[in-house]
Amino acid sequence: MARNEAGSVINRISEDIRSGKLEHLYVLFGEEAYLKDQFKRQLTEALMPENPSMNFSAFSGKGVDPGEICSLAQTLPFLADHRLILLEDTQFFKKANDAMVELIKAIPKEVYIVFSEDAVDKRSRMYKATLTAGLAAEMTTPDDGTLRKWLVQSAKRGGHPMEPAAAQTMIEWCGRDMFLLHHEMEKLISYVEPEQPITAEDVRAIGTRQLKDTIFQLTSAMAVRSGPDAFAAYRELLRLETKPGQILYMLRREFKLIWLTKALREQGESDREIGRIAKIHPAFVGRYIKAQTAFTEEQLRQITEELADIQARIHTGRAKDREALEIFMTEHTGE
Repeated sequence: MARNEAGSVINRISEDIRSGKLEHLYVLFGEEAYLKDQFKRQLTEALMPENPSMNFSAFSGKGVDPGEICSLAQTLPFLADHRLILLEDTQFFKKANDAMVELIKAIPKEVYIVFSEDAVDKRSRMYKATLTAGLAAEMTTPDDGTLRKWLVQSAKRGGHPMEPAAAQTMIEWCGRDMFLLHHEMEKLISYVEPEQPITAEDVRAIGTRQLKDTIFQLTSAMAVRSGPDAFAAYRELLRLETKPGQILYMLRREFKLIWLTKALREQGESDREIGRIAKIHPAFVGRYIKAQTAFTEEQLRQITEELADIQARIHTGRAKDREALEIFMTEHTGE
């Protein structure tokens, strides 16, 4: 029976592993690399055959030979109950192969297959076959509430209590990438004295500030014409070794997104639809909706065009990047 309902699939994989009642096919895909990596590892460990050297095979890349996979799947395991085939980034779910589709429809009972893919085409025959043969699991970044619980639990496993408010500060300071958050939590566990709580102050003391959050802090400060806050964010970006040219590029992109958000909002689009059309992560949509209220569409058009002109002058040697950026910031914050 197909099991791919959004919001529950991760819990279902965890339950499969805990109970030992495992599907013969798992397809892990989506934007959240940390979750894919964790479940790939856990499924591999849970399904590892008794004689792994003979019965565990791993393949990677778009050059994987479908014929070899199908032949392997039809070969009885050697001195073991089953064999495991791990396939990564094969692109079979973007351009379906007839033999692979047929294999998925009728996987031998002695074979388990785990796919880990960056993306899949949900219209493909491979994906549709998966829905009846196993479990397709889209790994997306959890919402803030789920991330807070995960961080609090991670801190607890490391021997430290952590309040949800401190976990939220960590998300806002370091971003929502789970690989980065995991790394930052390891730093905090080593930094804080044993059994002492991890606080928001600890996060700000040693946490790696996310570039996206800092550039948005700069954009937001410019929206309210706060020179001190804008230049504080600018100095933080320089401390993070962000080049002035890169800051200009990111500023232009942010203002274009704010402009698009305002246009969509005035057309009556919902927050969800704005995020989909503008390709803004759901966790960040609210920021853009709030920022657009400080500008008219004409102001956003002028700022975006001004940034494009600055970039053109820098590229042709008519302006120096740092000087041009600082003049732009001064003019738009009243400093």
